[in-house]
Amino acid sequence: MPGVADLSEIEWLLKNYEFVFKRARYSYEFYEGYTRDEVQELGELWCSLGAPDHEAIVQYKPNELLCLTEALLDYIRRVLGVP
Repeated sequence: MPGVADLSEIEWLLKNYEFVFKRARYSYEFYEGYTRDEVQELGELWCSLGAPDHEAIVQYKPNELLCLTEALLDYIRRVLGVP
């Protein structure tokens, strides 16, 4: 798998993905109540600040998600006795 996955803060990752699944699946849900112009302004502000990942409300970490998903699939296969 390319890249590095940091699973050292597993509880944070699980809470983060719960948030992404419940509140941030679709941009129209996440930005409900904002106008298009307001969303555009927020994006521009974020970029002007240098877009610091650690301060983002929504943090998507694809390597970690892939590892967690693969581990869950492996566990399910073992429980079901599927090779």
